[in-house]
Amino acid sequence: MPGLFTDYLPLSRPATRGEQSSRNLGLMFSSMFVMAIVMIGAYVAWKLGVLWYVIAVEFLASMLLYDLLNRIIKKRPLIRRYYDLFSYGKTE
Repeated sequence: MPGLFTDYLPLSRPATRGEQSSRNLGLMFSSMFVMAIVMIGAYVAWKLGVLWYVIAVEFLASMLLYDLLNRIIKKRPLIRRYYDLFSYGKTE
């Protein structure tokens, strides 16, 4: 997810204080809400007797979403120059 919104090169520089914590917390909360929706949908599908059809649709949807997000991230430039990678917000 970080690669969708900003220039991103994993593990390229240390996290600044507080920035990484807030990102992790936001990712955790959004993951909890998405998983709650999936679990409610699975429970309803189980009660209606169509659980295996829903699992098949979820599998296909997750494969398509993975491919879409992967294409979006690959189209973005990582970081333009070495200076941008290690400048840590300094301007000269």
